[in-house]
Order: sequence, then structure tokens, then C-alpha cells
Amino acid sequence: MSTELLHKILDKLSAVEIRMEARFESMDARLESMDARLESMDARLNRIEQKLDATFEQTVHNTELLSTFSQLAATVEDNTTDIKLLKKLIAG
Repeated sequence: MSTELLHKILDKLSAVEIRMEARFESMDARLESMDARLESMDARLNRIEQKLDATFEQTVHNTELLSTFSQLAATVEDNTTDIKLLKKLIAG
């Protein structure tokens, strides 16, 4: 092979190498961007999970309060009936 041909081959290989390096750098930048997005999404998902846990806890608490309230309402109704009966007995 002639020296000139070898130089042409080397030049083409150098050009290919430069293009490949540029593409790899571009891919690295994209991957870094994707990593940042994934970290952001992970943080948002964690916040959503915390809010969901708080919602479940509040639902449980509200259910307990509703049960207590229902029992209290029944007790008040029973007491109201008893007071009416006592008033009739006293008045009667």
C-alpha cells in the first residue's frame, strides 16, 4: 500500500473516531438528563406516597371518629327518651 493511501485511511479513521466521540458525549449528556428526570420523578413519587399514607391515616381516624359519634348519638337519643319518661313520671 502506498503511503498516501495509508494517510487517507488514517484520516477517515480519525474522522470516524471524532464523530463517535461526539456521539458518545451526546449520549452521555442525554443519559445525565434522563438520570436527573428519574431522580425528580422518584422524589415526586415519594411525596405522593407520603400524601397517600397520610390520607389513609386520616381515613382511619375519621372512621373511628364516625363510630364514636354514632355511639354518642345513640346514647343521647336514649338519654332523651329517659328524660321524657322521667318528666312524665314527675308530672304525672
